[in-house]
Amino acid sequence: MNQFTFESILLTVESLRAPPSDHDRLVEWLGQSRVVGVSRAPDAGLELFIAADRLYPSTAGVRQHLVFDEWRTQNSVKFAANRIAFPVGEHFAPAVALIVEELFRKGVGKSPASAFKIVEPLIALMLSTRKTIDEQLLGLAGELWFLLQLLRKTSTQSQRASVFQSWKGFSRSARDFAFDGGVSVEVKSTQGSASCHKIRGIRQSDPARDSSGVATEDLFLLSVGFEVRGQPDDDCFTFAELQEWSLDALDPEWSGDGLSPLQELLAQNIERYGGGFGDSLSIESDGIEQTWFRVSFVRAYDLNDEAVRTIRAADVAEANHVAQHSIHFDLTLPDRLGEENPLSDAEAWMNSLL
Repeated sequence: MNQFTFESILLTVESLRAPPSDHDRLVEWLGQSRVVGVSRAPDAGLELFIAADRLYPSTAGVRQHLVFDEWRTQNSVKFAANRIAFPVGEHFAPAVALIVEELFRKGVGKSPASAFKIVEPLIALMLSTRKTIDEQLLGLAGELWFLLQLLRKTSTQSQRASVFQSWKGFSRSARDFAFDGGVSVEVKSTQGSASCHKIRGIRQSDPARDSSGVATEDLFLLSVGFEVRGQPDDDCFTFAELQEWSLDALDPEWSGDGLSPLQELLAQNIERYGGGFGDSLSIESDGIEQTWFRVSFVRAYDLNDEAVRTIRAADVAEANHVAQHSIHFDLTLPDRLGEENPLSDAEAWMNSLL
């Protein structure tokens, strides 16, 4: 019989303390089997650990928040587990307690995978209550953030103009960014903790190729993780600030009234993004002006690397009755594919694009 009640689990969850560093976890294990544990992340968000083989969620919402990895306790004890990260918010404490109770009810101690499969819809429901933003707006935030990083690395106005010209994502273009030398970048943003992204058309995850199938471009996927919050915190910024910083970085020497010609073009491109936002430039629960972004991770994946197991043009070459641009799918990339994928030095890579 399950020895845990909702009330006892909730008391444990509410008593959790944040760890002393980003790399440590003060995990409170529930039960002698030590299969289910809870902890608090450095940002005060809650984490649920299931110490078992890698779990494979069936829903995209859970998949974005689940990471299988080797973790370390404050005492330097390592353990392999599946971690589900929940956003900051007092209402998530009872939500996590309810999920843990249901996992025990479904026999997580004997069969973690089976229990997880049964409880996953509840986990997905709880995660769906978090503050979310329009997918198109999240995509624009990622592209503007990348544009800003590049602009801040320039030293001349001609470099800044060249970087500005590389941004194509505001229009119905094949690539979000296209640089000299056949280098292209697709920027994908997520509110999850994993690099799980919607791919719309095979061309987004497979480089352009000649008639013999040889790649004619170097294609990268820049995965940007955002934490979206309803109140300001360290390292947070609003969407309005991101736009303002981008405009200032594009033409920092402009001293005239209003915007410079180049800044005006950028403002127009932001407005044109995805065909224009209209009234959709908002948060589901609050206005966009009440929302703060924080970059949680940046990973630059080399999509020319065959270690990236994605759908490529050659995989559907014989399906000539299927329009490749109509093939949409979720791509979930691990934190590490190899020593240099994602790139170990994203800053040096960005510098090489200038």
